[in-house]
Amino acid sequence: MIELQIPEEIPVVKLSLIRTDKYDDRAVVCRSGAAWELLFPHFKDYMHHREAVFAMYLDTGNSVLAIMRVSEGLINGSLIDKRIVMQAALLTNATGIIMAHNHPSGNKEPSRADIGITAELKKCAELFNMRLLDHLIITSDGYLSMNDEGYI
Repeated sequence: MIELQIPEEIPVVKLSLIRTDKYDDRAVVCRSGAAWELLFPHFKDYMHHREAVFAMYLDTGNSVLAIMRVSEGLINGSLIDKRIVMQAALLTNATGIIMAHNHPSGNKEPSRADIGITAELKKCAELFNMRLLDHLIITSDGYLSMNDEGYI
């Protein structure tokens, strides 16, 4: 017979979602520029010194449900854990996801790694009947939409 050791206290894992309650009118994102306008303020603490990754979760009408910081990285890179991105999508009942990360260098062109992770996230989203709508690369003077440029 195997005895299970059950801890007295089970740790609780919290996702830090930036709820869009302040968007009571539920901002609707129908173009990459609208996504950039909503996401850009979240990058103010990271813009020039390290990469950060945020995910925006949308419902079927492209209304914003939540925004979550996925990771903080280094000067020239950041990891994206696909499981964390999808976990938050499931918890918010999202049907659409927009990813965004900044390039402190100011270069808006996607790297090979950016293109690769975008393709992987698109496949993950499709497994759950969701869509990766865009992946924005944000700099201090603008953005590049991987969807608008044909990468998605």
